[in-house]
Amino acid sequence: MPSKVNQYSGKCAMVVEDVPSMRQLLVRLLQEIGFSYVISSEDGADALKRMESATQPIDIVVSDIEMPIINGIEFIQMMRNNSDSMIAETPVIVVTGHSEERNLFDAVRAGVHGFIVKPVSRKTLESRLRYALHNPSIKMEVLTRKPEANTNTHVHNANITNVLSPSDNV
Repeated sequence: MPSKVNQYSGKCAMVVEDVPSMRQLLVRLLQEIGFSYVISSEDGADALKRMESATQPIDIVVSDIEMPIINGIEFIQMMRNNSDSMIAETPVIVVTGHSEERNLFDAVRAGVHGFIVKPVSRKTLESRLRYALHNPSIKMEVLTRKPEANTNTHVHNANITNVLSPSDNV
């Protein structure tokens, strides 16, 4: 029986997460999934510097939202506005413990390819990676309901999975 081909061999992922234990977990998951290179950073400012000076193209970014210096949304916006098209077009998956609906909408507006609420499982991460590497960013039209101003409504994991599942045309 032929061995399974590693679709991530030779690819580089970047993890942007301020909590050391979560950063280590994401790095380990990406390595186990098969990424040849995984770079990590603890905030958006450092991550952007690393992207701009990287000798190897970064194929995908997995980023938290709530971080010091430059948060995840600002980091993604800075990526999208970068003059280097390799950086501007890099797919991004948000992994966050903040399930407020406004975070989902802000992330989609910034141009993400996936959104995961912690805790993250390998299966969910793999699913979002496959989608993100082969599809455009999620479009606002997919999110049928807009959050009201100053809402504290939380988006449940099941709803996010349904709205942003790889089977959807997002």
